[in-house]
Amino acid sequence: MRGLIFTELLTMAETTMGEDAVDDILDELPLSTDGAYTSVGNYPGAEFLAIVSAICLKTGAIIDDYLQRFGSWMMSRMSQTHKTFFADKDDALEALEAVDGELQAEVHKLYPDEIVPNLNTKRIDENAIEMTYHSDRSFSAFLLGMVQGCVDFFGQTAEVTAIELAGGSPGNAAFQVRLKG
Repeated sequence: MRGLIFTELLTMAETTMGEDAVDDILDELPLSTDGAYTSVGNYPGAEFLAIVSAICLKTGAIIDDYLQRFGSWMMSRMSQTHKTFFADKDDALEALEAVDGELQAEVHKLYPDEIVPNLNTKRIDENAIEMTYHSDRSFSAFLLGMVQGCVDFFGQTAEVTAIELAGGSPGNAAFQVRLKG
């Protein structure tokens, strides 16, 4: 898992809990890096989940809620660091449709060994898309947060509805995103 995800998670946690509290959490966990991550490194996904679980245990947050907040945080950060990606998009749906083709393709170019989730979008009508997510990791709550963060970035509102998938694997999810107004 890309180190950028780890460094942003820790930055988000530090803004709400403080650096000392995050350091205490990292010190208590059996991490391969002793809690030292770089944005360009590659680290076990299990460590990410251990850190999220420990943060939630300390704060009383529900893991899926925290992952959703983190997804929104990441989309906000992406809007600052990848301005060219957003510059030619007219709305949140257009940006969400481009994630698989543009952003994930860029990740593959930079990090050929990285395993990224499979994210497909299908246009339902001018105001709605369906997003289908397949991953070895159960991060659909993170994706939901990224969707909301994207909608917020464009100053829009949307109704996001979970769609039941056959098979019910925790690494698979689908959402319908319908812009309002």
